Amino acid sequence: MQKSVILGVVGVKYIALPLTGIAIVKGALRLGLIDDDPLYQFVLLLQFSVPPAANIGMYNNVEVDLSVFSGETVL
Repeated sequence: MQKSVILGVVGVKYIALPLTGIAIVKGALRLGLIDDDPLYQFVLLLQFSVPPAANIGMYNNVEVDLSVFSGETVL
């Protein structure tokens, strides 16, 4: 895979998506669409910075599959 593709994916995932999330949450706050609750805002911002649950499940399956090949036990 080309380095430019990898850098593009990493840049979007770690820079563009969190910045977009900040803009959306702050915009909704200024428009009065969400409450001024810091915990609620944190949860909304957190959704833009973590992988979806489907990806987390995929990573767990890969870890188990790799452990079968290496002979390790995953708890």
